[in-house]
Parts: sequence; structure tokens; C-alpha cells
Amino acid sequence: MADALPADIDVTFAAVDGPAAALVGRPRGHVVIPALPRESEAFADSVEQLIETVRPDLICLDANPFNTALVRLPSVPVVMLTNWFLTAVGGDVETWQTDRLRALPRMNERRVARGLAPIGDAKSLYLADDVLLCDPVGLVPATLPEPFRA
Repeated sequence: MADALPADIDVTFAAVDGPAAALVGRPRGHVVIPALPRESEAFADSVEQLIETVRPDLICLDANPFNTALVRLPSVPVVMLTNWFLTAVGGDVETWQTDRLRALPRMNERRVARGLAPIGDAKSLYLADDVLLCDPVGLVPATLPEPFRA
């Protein structure tokens, strides 16, 4: 995808070391995040250090948001790639994410300790400046509220 963009647009792909990094391949601007335990302060610190180094104008997240729940993102636009049923527009669907949040009662304590707002519910983890829903057209409602797009 990055190679299809004009050369004057800088793109950095970041993937956690392991199978995901292998899937990304080695496009221009490829970096690997150390394979530290997800949902940990050490992982969040490594992502924040990468962000500080790259200094992006936009961040696009296509990952389990629990992995980045402790990351202090900079004041740049954030785009989330996800599925509609995981978001607030997907209705009251129970997913492994809602179960996971209930199983992590300390997550909000850890977020507050890092200067982040508490998580109200699992679906709020999928909110961003823009939320791109990557589902077949027939599954996504024809009319979506902001910031959701199909």
C-alpha cells in the first residue's frame, strides 16, 4: 500500500515482532515494535517511543485496542480500522472484548496512573477521529453517524 502512494508521502508501518511483522513484509518505512507483553506499560512505552521518533501526522490503528489501551497517543488524528459489531453502532453485542474488559478491572487504574481517561466500556476502545468499518456492505447499516465510515 505504501509503495502505491506518491514518493513525497512518508509512510511508516509498525508491526509487533512476530507473525504480524512477517505479514506486513518490508515496505518502505517499515519498523518493528519489540515483542513485549501486550497490555503492559513496557509495551506502551515502546510504542510511545516509536511515535516520538517517527512524529506522525496521522496514526492508523488496525490492532486489538487492548494492546494500545495504555499508550498515550499524541494530538494527531487517529483512524481506527475495525468491524462494525465491535463499535457502538454495532449494537449491544457481547464479544470477547466486552468479556476481556470485565476481566481486567485494574486496566482503568493503570490508565489513570499514566494520565489517561478510564475506559467506560469495551466499545469505546474503538472510537477515534475516524472509524473505518471493514465489513461486507450488507452487514453495515447504510446510514452511519460520525465518525463511522464503511
